[in-house]
Amino acid sequence: MDNQRGESRVASQRIEVRLRPDQKATLTRAAELQHQKVADLVRDSALERAERVIREQTTMFVPEHYFQEVLVALDTPVTANAALRRAMAAAAGFDSR
Repeated sequence: MDNQRGESRVASQRIEVRLRPDQKATLTRAAELQHQKVADLVRDSALERAERVIREQTTMFVPEHYFQEVLVALDTPVTANAALRRAMAAAAGFDSR
């Protein structure tokens, strides 16, 4: 089955993992307790962890007062000082090709 962008929604990709017997037994027991197949338990757990890692690495939380200071700084017009004028002059001569 394809979605609106023509991408397949059928699980067709594989990942192989080598485990010690005790690790496999732990996964098997957990899957049994959850009434799941081991593959489903591993897939769901790995996806949950991957999503958490991505969220933690791409989201920044700051205290409210800091966020407010950032908003004020963004809304405040820049006053061109000597260093900024030099940087702007250097950038004006930059050719991005």
